[in-house]
Amino acid sequence: MLKLPRVGRSVRGQTERGGLLVGADSDTPASAAGYPSTPARTTTTPASLTPAAAKRFSDKIANAGRYVFVAALSGLRSKDEAPKRMELPRGLREAPTGQSGVVVPAADGAWDEVFRDFARVLQGRQVFVIGRQRLYPVPATETSQDGVHAEARLSAFEDLKRAVEEELVAQGCGLSPQGRRERERSLWRRPTFDFGHDHHGASRATVDANVLRELALQVASHVGVGPGVQVALSRGLPPTLWQPSFTVCVGDGQVRVLTFAFVGEPVIGDRPDRKRTPFCLRIATEDLVEVAAAVAQGKPRAAEAQVSFAAEPVPDRVLSTLEYIVAIEDELFTAIENGQWSKIVNLEQAAVSDGASADHTPQSA
Repeated sequence: MLKLPRVGRSVRGQTERGGLLVGADSDTPASAAGYPSTPARTTTTPASLTPAAAKRFSDKIANAGRYVFVAALSGLRSKDEAPKRMELPRGLREAPTGQSGVVVPAADGAWDEVFRDFARVLQGRQVFVIGRQRLYPVPATETSQDGVHAEARLSAFEDLKRAVEEELVAQGCGLSPQGRRERERSLWRRPTFDFGHDHHGASRATVDANVLRELALQVASHVGVGPGVQVALSRGLPPTLWQPSFTVCVGDGQVRVLTFAFVGEPVIGDRPDRKRTPFCLRIATEDLVEVAAAVAQGKPRAAEAQVSFAAEPVPDRVLSTLEYIVAIEDELFTAIENGQWSKIVNLEQAAVSDGASADHTPQSA
């Protein structure tokens, strides 16, 4: 037990300070006053001091003791109030990282629901592209923002195709009719002195239209809550994703979709767009360029896709999934440049810590 200094204890109208009982107008030792005195200390009052000077001297000693007391109390309070890292929900506690199979559309007639869900997510401004060390929302035309009727769904899909193609071409990566990558020299690296301008120049890369359509279909099938809900249910969690955000990560000739959402309980927040939990789930697809290339080469679409997932507790200061994404942006940018994605689902390497900075606002194995 921490022993705190005895400071300012009143005894019969007098105050014990520094081993003496000092009254209002007396410097009589404690023993002379009939009370047991404390052991002699090096801080006793010199006998030559006047009563007023002795009181001032004793007050200084008492104040020093008071500072020690306050410092000790503050240390205990800081320790008690330090944020505690919560344990993951049971379904994720045993396996915070892993892989899971999710059902995806395979037949041509099964895409209406995908297009509708994608249009809604795009209207909610929850879809971003990450490439060339930038994160930006998928540009949406006015038509795609006008409800979820057939024309809006088609327009939203065209917006997605355009965003993926432009990012691939800007990075000098083309796709042949067989889905093979045709890379140019990297044109988007910025010079030493960059004043906010893009310097990628004009790329001659082209993306085959059929391969691009299949690639966009694969991306759209993962931009929605369906795959995330399937992962949550597989881990015994409630089938709810709070503040889901989706990033289309383009780099090193690869295209992957990452989903970020708060999962589990307790749920905090007064509005749906502000609700969150202490736990964030991230889901990463495989390289969808390879999936689209296989279909372009005549293979049937698979009815199930493998995704990697990882979950971790997040600090209370992380109020949105976008803040979470920004907090790990260095890991995202590194993965998008070198094509090595294992750290994104390895919590020991790419975790949001209590000391990470998320003050600024704006890629699986």
